[in-house]
Amino acid sequence: MTVTPNAATRGPRTAARTLMIEVAEQLIAERGVEGVSLRNVGQAAGQRNNSAAQYHFGTRDGLVAAVIAHRSDDVEQRRKELLDALGERPEQAPLGDLVRCFVLPLAEMVDRGDAAHPTWYLRFLTQVVTLHGGHRAEEIAPRPEHMKVLEGALRSRLSHLDLATFARRMRWLAQVSVRALADQEYEREHDRQSGPIDPIVDDLVQMLVALLDAE
Repeated sequence: MTVTPNAATRGPRTAARTLMIEVAEQLIAERGVEGVSLRNVGQAAGQRNNSAAQYHFGTRDGLVAAVIAHRSDDVEQRRKELLDALGERPEQAPLGDLVRCFVLPLAEMVDRGDAAHPTWYLRFLTQVVTLHGGHRAEEIAPRPEHMKVLEGALRSRLSHLDLATFARRMRWLAQVSVRALADQEYEREHDRQSGPIDPIVDDLVQMLVALLDAE
C-alpha cells in the first residue's frame, strides 16, 4: 500500500482514525513529539495492523497536523465569534481585547476538563511549541484564517514595533499562553484547580499585554 505525504488531510475520517488522533494527543502531551512513533500510536489505539497510523497520517508531522486540525475548528469558530464581537474594525479595539481573542478559546478548552475527564490539547501544544522553539509548528500547521485576522489587528495596534520585534513578541504570546494554560490543564487533571477560568484568563491577558507593548 502506497502512502502519500498528505495522507493526514486526505485520509477517511473513520472512528479508528479519530481514536488514533486522540491517543496521539495524549501520548505526545506526555512524552513529547519526538518520543512518540506512528507505531506507538497504532498500538495504543488497539490497531492490529502496525502500519495503521502510517496509512492514515503518512508521517509524524502528518499526525501532529491531524491532531491540530481535529481541535482547531472549535478554537477557530470561537475566535471568529470574539473577533466579530469587536466590530468591523478589530484593529481599533483595545490591545487587551485582541489578546483575549487569542487566549480565551484555548482557555475554554482547558475549562472542559477535570480529574475524571482530563483534556490534553494544551499540553500537546506545549510539546509542539517546544520543538525547535515553535518554528516547526508553523511549518506543520498553517495559521487558520481568523488567526491571520487577529495577527493583522495586533500588528496595527503595535505598529510602533519593527517587524522583527513584533514577530518575536507574537511567538512569545503563543509560547507563554500555551505553557500557562497547559499548567492549568495539568492542575485540573490532578484536581488541584477546579475554580473558574476567568481570573486565570484575566491575569494572563494583562501579563501578555505588558509583554507585547513593552517599551
